[in-house]
Amino acid sequence: MAVGSRRPERRGSTRQAAVREGMARRKRPRTLATHTRVRWRDVRAFGWSQFGWRPALEAHLRAEGRLNVRVTRDDLEDDDLKIVVVLADSRSVELGLLLRSTASELGMLLLQAMSESSRNEWAVPNLAAYATSSIHQANRETSRRNADFRGLIGELFADGFSWLISNGLVGPASENSGSGSEWAITTAGKLALVQGSAEHVQATRRLHVDLHPELEQTARVNFERGDYEIAVFAAMKAVEVALRSATGASSSTYGVDLAKGLRPGGPFEIGGDGTSAEIEAYPMLYRGALGAFKNPTSHRVVEFDDPVEAADIVHLADLLLRILDRERRRRGITEGV
Repeated sequence: MAVGSRRPERRGSTRQAAVREGMARRKRPRTLATHTRVRWRDVRAFGWSQFGWRPALEAHLRAEGRLNVRVTRDDLEDDDLKIVVVLADSRSVELGLLLRSTASELGMLLLQAMSESSRNEWAVPNLAAYATSSIHQANRETSRRNADFRGLIGELFADGFSWLISNGLVGPASENSGSGSEWAITTAGKLALVQGSAEHVQATRRLHVDLHPELEQTARVNFERGDYEIAVFAAMKAVEVALRSATGASSSTYGVDLAKGLRPGGPFEIGGDGTSAEIEAYPMLYRGALGAFKNPTSHRVVEFDDPVEAADIVHLADLLLRILDRERRRRGITEGV
């Protein structure tokens, strides 16, 4: 090396790296926010006042069509409701339909879109990004090209996905990217897709209380399997068995005739401290329940199209069993309680 010549610095030195990074930063266009196309020279043009420049600058950029305006429900126009939104890269629906939907309806739309997608799991931000991107694509050639729908879509997806999670229709994906934010369709979710609704899941949640022990291993198990007819039959059969035991009726007495033992002056009169009308009401209550719900399932096939109705009948059986237990305790009878 010649005397007086400078020793070249290595390309990988800290100083050179800092210089290169600084030059790159100066060349990189600086923006005020990710959702605006605002150059720093626009800010300088309106002064450096801490509070005074932003409103004037935003008005200037909005007039030039260079500011993406956050859209709320109140800002929507009639044409906006017809915008086609893509859900999970598979299902297309109009924005107006999403806005009119309840949380459960939004959840089912998202669930159907996830099932039709080529991916096994989805993160909520990715779902929202697909939807927002499709809206921006539709608005690109219109006067709404700078409208920002991210906040509105995020609100709708938050409602729908919260409902899916709370009802157990989606759960954490077993094979995710590591962030833990991906969700996959659960067994309950697949059942809801087959049935076309989440009525079974919602009805099952109605039974998420402590049922009478006689119903836990019979009625509840069959109900959760979707065998509503068997669940109702098992529940009312438990009432019939408990009623026979309480009244001391023979095995040849069954069905509505068992309620005769509850009549005033009968072997198991209920409500002895009440009025005569109250005492007479109990045998009618049991007779009506057994006649309306136990007899039909004993003699013919009964289709329960509404799982909520089946859940209510199971709850009725639970109440009837607890009334008998209460009367046993009042009489000091501990056996069978």
